[in-house]
Amino acid sequence: MPVDHPRLTEAITTLRAEHLQDDELEGSLRRVVESTCALFEVEGAGLMLVDDGSTLRYVAATDGRSAALEAAQAETGEGPCVESLLSGHVVSTDDLAADPRWPQLSSSVSGLGIGSLLGVPVHVGRTSVGSLNVYRDATGPWDDDDIAALEAFAIVLEELLRHALTAQ
Repeated sequence: MPVDHPRLTEAITTLRAEHLQDDELEGSLRRVVESTCALFEVEGAGLMLVDDGSTLRYVAATDGRSAALEAAQAETGEGPCVESLLSGHVVSTDDLAADPRWPQLSSSVSGLGIGSLLGVPVHVGRTSVGSLNVYRDATGPWDDDDIAALEAFAIVLEELLRHALTAQ
């Protein structure tokens, strides 16, 4: 299903208006991540950020499977989301179980039923500080329109982080 651009624009505008004024960063990030499932055809989403000690941690997840996926990537140090953070570029897989790039991750989450996975980098300035991650149960390629829309959506997360840094 194609991305509903008017709905995406409306959601981004609403999230900016409601949450960029909120002082609670973690809750705001969580609300943005949770809204991805309603806007995109994905079963789950999560956000990973590098903490003050340069350790990658998951900050928000839409459900238990997303949390387990995020934790497994942080634990194994591999996966599209980790690679997205490190490269600063979108990284995806059409079929996680069949992808030879991340054997430890695939093994760790084999019982979760995750098919395709996409990591979109989150930046503060020119530095990648995390990744917005979405997954589908089904295998298959990610459409360019979906990728572009998720990249636009990640900008809301970047604005929240910049706002929080400025406030501090």
